[in-house]
Amino acid sequence: MKNRSTGRLGGFTLIELLVVVLTIGILAAVALPQYQKAVLRSRYAQTQILARNLYDAAQRYYLANGEYAPDLTGLDIRLGGTLSANNQTVSFGNFQCSYWVGNENVSDSVVCALHGSNLGTRYFLDGRNMGAPTRYCVASNRAVKEQEICKAETGATPFDSGTGTLHYKY
Repeated sequence: MKNRSTGRLGGFTLIELLVVVLTIGILAAVALPQYQKAVLRSRYAQTQILARNLYDAAQRYYLANGEYAPDLTGLDIRLGGTLSANNQTVSFGNFQCSYWVGNENVSDSVVCALHGSNLGTRYFLDGRNMGAPTRYCVASNRAVKEQEICKAETGATPFDSGTGTLHYKY
């Protein structure tokens, strides 16, 4: 459209367009990492729910039988995922939960974590302790974002399990 006083066509200059594009780029650069962290935190929250449900099922079995179930099939919980061959791991969606009992290399525990990540929740099983469960946020010792989430969740100083994961006690 022509401007009557100058006779020039109206529109944006190249500088104005560059400023707008630069502003959008800066906002995206700031917002994307925060969005990714929020998504990771929400997925971590889901691991807490899954691990607690498995922990509670294991405790119910212990109360009824005086020992822990040998694998996931003995628990009174419906698992909607795919069981491993040894029935100690179940995978579904973005998550994988493992149930370790009687393994000399791993403490009796329930762990639920994100696929492709060590970020998750771990409960240690101790039949003598039916009170408040021992719960940990676990993160890879090489993943800074995971460690930040665990630190923010627990406020604890981690201990290295010797397996490449850090445990942050609640």
